[in-house]
Amino acid sequence: MSKSIKLETRRFTKDYSPKDGTIISRIVLGMEGIQTAWKEEKSFRNQIIGFILMLGVLVISNPPVLWWCMAIIAFLFVISLELLNTAIESLIDFLHPKIHPEIKKIKDIAGAAVILSNLGILILGLTIIFKFWKF
Repeated sequence: MSKSIKLETRRFTKDYSPKDGTIISRIVLGMEGIQTAWKEEKSFRNQIIGFILMLGVLVISNPPVLWWCMAIIAFLFVISLELLNTAIESLIDFLHPKIHPEIKKIKDIAGAAVILSNLGILILGLTIIFKFWKF
């Protein structure tokens, strides 16, 4: 039995909790979540493309290290919110696959959190461009 199948089997046994595993097994489970989001969520892939573009802006504008840190932390926050939004939507779709006004409201609010975080990263990116870009 391969390692990933063992982890998958342990994940669904009654007495297993990710808290019982080692830090390595928890990291593996988290990486599986990232792989799933990459395969299934276009918006997650778009966020990663945005992150790569931001790295390009940072390389070209060459701001101080503090600005690099702020940009990377902000993008990790955006990506984390995207993953959380994906998890919420997946859970809701699993529990209640039909369209319902209250479910739409929950999904819209979770999506709004991602949009607002993207607005924040856009403001940060524009600030870096205007402050450090050599026109």
